[in-house]
Amino acid sequence: MRSIYLITSLGLSPGVVTGTIDALQYGDLGESYSPTHVAVITTDNELTRLSLEVVEHDIKKHNPQLVIHPFIMSGLSDINTRGDNYKVMKMFVSVIREGMKLKEKGAVEEIHVNIAGGRKTMSGIFTTLSNIFPVDMVYHLITSPEIEREGNIKNFLRADNTLNLEKLSSEESKRILHPKAMGLHAVLVEIPILRSIDFNDLLDVSLKIHERRKVHSNHHLIRLMVRQGLLREKGRETLEITSRGHVLFELLSSFKKS
Repeated sequence: MRSIYLITSLGLSPGVVTGTIDALQYGDLGESYSPTHVAVITTDNELTRLSLEVVEHDIKKHNPQLVIHPFIMSGLSDINTRGDNYKVMKMFVSVIREGMKLKEKGAVEEIHVNIAGGRKTMSGIFTTLSNIFPVDMVYHLITSPEIEREGNIKNFLRADNTLNLEKLSSEESKRILHPKAMGLHAVLVEIPILRSIDFNDLLDVSLKIHERRKVHSNHHLIRLMVRQGLLREKGRETLEITSRGHVLFELLSSFKKS
């Protein structure tokens, strides 16, 4: 059983996290994985914080050996602007870096990403950046429409919007939070990612460009980024980051610094 650092998005459905942990342990992907560390990325509002509280309560009860790392995007209650999206990207990159530190220490073997929770833009960002940054696997949890409907955090609250702890211990909640364990429909679907470049090579090249150090224009990564409009050649051996490439280079820089 491989030990993993599981990065997961979270919105208003805590079952996307607890259900994914079950599916991994049950060998849904053809091999059993042990998520020894779970990094939960969520927005900063009352309902998502309560959703995180449900996840923490459930993990403590059913998987006490797991270490949960909550990453709340402070001051970001929703994702509506380019700036909001950039904050999500930067948080995701920072969380991957934390996973790399654990991997380097031998605390985990792989870094996985679950995109089942939160806003669609979070899922898109996580999937896209997983093709660039050092992620080993990406997947999505699929459950029945009934479980999705009943899994909203509002169904776990009392009239005063506090958590109903009695309900969390009920058989009804087990169906929602642990459908796989209860014999209900829950399938973990892997999303292919293709590591077409060496990430450390990309980091090295990006650092040289940021520091205006010489990088040969025939370098395969330079040619690739020029073709894709991320870099622009300005005279012999001189490169400029385009407006299109700015975000990628900023994320690579923040990864290096974290």
